[in-house]
Amino acid sequence: MLRRRSCDLAASAILLLAFVLAGCAPRATGPPFSAAMSPAADRARLYLYRVDPRSSISPVRIRVNGRDLGVLHDGEYATLEVPPGVRRIEAGVRSVAFVAWGWNDQQLRLSPGETAYVEISVRLTERAQPASRSLDIAGRPGGAVSENVYLRPTGEADALEALRQTTRRVPSP
Repeated sequence: MLRRRSCDLAASAILLLAFVLAGCAPRATGPPFSAAMSPAADRARLYLYRVDPRSSISPVRIRVNGRDLGVLHDGEYATLEVPPGVRRIEAGVRSVAFVAWGWNDQQLRLSPGETAYVEISVRLTERAQPASRSLDIAGRPGGAVSENVYLRPTGEADALEALRQTTRRVPSP
């Protein structure tokens, strides 16, 4: 009973700390959203944008087909022109305590001339997420507070509405 109570107190303290730090989350500083040109007939365009339900200070590391694109902060987007075919998008977030990574991946099949949109979000949860192949939270005991990264392909109308509130990711030097 005492052990359960101290676990509950620790989880509450972590949640409180996360909410306090969320107020300190870095603001995106790049230029406001501007739609890129349509892809060439033999290419495809991919928009990756981050909109968290609650602000998060955790940067999300992004890779497409193993190529590191850097990080996205809450309110940022990136776009790239890629060859058509299957694209594997990987997104990873490190916990506030730098103890464990949470990551997720999504595969998309892009056709020539197609534009695809993927929403990325970080959410804080109190309960363990159900196990699956596409969501793996390393080092997280059952019931622990956890930041998880989610990837969700979206339609153009929803994506453009969200993208209007974002700024372009400025690559690190």
